[in-house]
Amino acid sequence: MWINESVICAAYTYKWGIALPVWWVSGLSFQIALMAILGIVAKLRVPYAHTSLEFIRMRYGKYAHMIFILLNLVNNIFGCGSMILAGAQLVTGMTGMHVIAAYILIPAGGKSICSRQHRQILI
Repeated sequence: MWINESVICAAYTYKWGIALPVWWVSGLSFQIALMAILGIVAKLRVPYAHTSLEFIRMRYGKYAHMIFILLNLVNNIFGCGSMILAGAQLVTGMTGMHVIAAYILIPAGGKSICSRQHRQILI
C-alpha cells in the first residue's frame, strides 16, 4: 500500500467515519493474499530467482526481460511521482507552504520543508 492510498483512506475516514477503513482493509486483504499465493507459485516455478525481473528472464527469455525492465521503470516513475504529489499535498495541508515549493523540496530532502519553528515543535 503506497502513501497516497494511506492518505486518501485517512482523509475519507475523517470525512465519512470508521466504516471506510473496514471496507478498505477487507478489499486490500484479498490483494495481499493473492500476491502471497503468486509469490509461492513463482518461487516453485523458478526456484533460483530473487526478483520479478530475474523470474521473467529465467522463465520467458531475454526479450521479455527487456520489456519488463522498461515497464518496471515506467511503473517506478509513476509510483514515485504519485508519492511525491501526495507528500506535497500533506506538507501543504500541515504547514501552509505553497504546493509548487513542496513539489520541488520533497525530493531535495525533508529538513528543507519545515521551518525552524515547526522543526522545534516536531522534536
